[in-house]
Amino acid sequence: MKKRTYKLYNVFFPVWLLFAHPLLIAAALPINLAVDFFVVFIAFKAMKIENAAEILPKKIFRTWGLGFAADAIGAAVLFFLSVILGEIAPKTYELFGHALFLNPFSSPLALVIMILVVALVGVLIYFFNASYVFHDAPLTPRERHRTCLALAIATAPYLFFLPTAWFI
Repeated sequence: MKKRTYKLYNVFFPVWLLFAHPLLIAAALPINLAVDFFVVFIAFKAMKIENAAEILPKKIFRTWGLGFAADAIGAAVLFFLSVILGEIAPKTYELFGHALFLNPFSSPLALVIMILVVALVGVLIYFFNASYVFHDAPLTPRERHRTCLALAIATAPYLFFLPTAWFI
């Protein structure tokens, strides 16, 4: 029986690509911070929040860090579903694990899993921001909800859908 080998450097873009090429972290961190800042800024502008200049600098770094935590949870779920579960039940690797590695669009089941994981991360982003970032901000409940919803929708890890097969 031939033993299957895994190359972990090509698992999930961008998270696993960052591990393979640590210098990309230097680029990813400020870009992610800028995106988070922009999303909150636009949400505050759209809702005409007058004290946005006070709130945003106090909250942006926690938003940024918890966004990375949510992405890491999503990456861990994908890692478990493809690598760990693939070792425990090899048929799952053939069914969807390999597609999660290289191209989620190559398997309907892998695509559904990827959609669910991206949605899970979006929910986590909403929950983290509502519970730990903006819970004590001088915002109305509606403003807090809309800000957290904007972050969840705009900063979910859509790059998980990007086929890593393009980069190897």
